[in-house]
Amino acid sequence: MSETGPFACDGRMGPLLLRDGSAGSPPPPDTASSGADGGGGPAEPVEHVLSRIWSTVLGLPGLDRGQGLFASGIVHVLSVLRARERIALALRVDVPLSTMLQCQTMAQLARSVRASADSVEKLEVRAWAVASLAPLEDAEWVRAVTALETEAK
Repeated sequence: MSETGPFACDGRMGPLLLRDGSAGSPPPPDTASSGADGGGGPAEPVEHVLSRIWSTVLGLPGLDRGQGLFASGIVHVLSVLRARERIALALRVDVPLSTMLQCQTMAQLARSVRASADSVEKLEVRAWAVASLAPLEDAEWVRAVTALETEAK
């Protein structure tokens, strides 16, 4: 693993580098809605959509809003890129890769997504629409999210 970057030679995330802040300073912890640890399930639609995206990309059941995204050390850089692509499709927000790597929890990522959005109000409406979709396989989910876009036109 490189001492200067957050990735191992095989593309996996380096959890120690991410935890010690070498990949950048993460946003402050979210304490507004669920205590200092930010634990619990998704608190609102943006977090719900992000949780579903990460769960699908990582092949894991629902993720808690305070759960460390990179704590397992099995997250591959391609998983981050795939999640970033899904976020852009679902929420129409382009989150910089550096921001994705800095956000350690779902709650932090949701705040960063809101900060990257052109309109938080439009983001919330879009998030509600995407969050209301039934659980689907990945390809079906992409088609359903794309269909939401064409229905809105």
